[in-house]
Amino acid sequence: MKTVTLLIEESDFLDYSFKSDTILFVELKKILTKKILKQSLEKSHQLASKTDLGEMTLSEINAEIKTVRGNDKNSR
Repeated sequence: MKTVTLLIEESDFLDYSFKSDTILFVELKKILTKKILKQSLEKSHQLASKTDLGEMTLSEINAEIKTVRGNDKNSR
């Protein structure tokens, strides 16, 4: 096993909720992935709210998906 040293700002350390100065790489990936996914979800929600996509019904969403998939098959 190798050791890597990273320098991180105190604010980032707290923001990412690190519990220790030592962490396994698999845990680091898990924490970073969770943070990135959360940020992406929040951004998607903001965009949906701005464009009224958040108001679409499940039927409308399914119809959009069906249309896009149909167009994709036709372009092959």
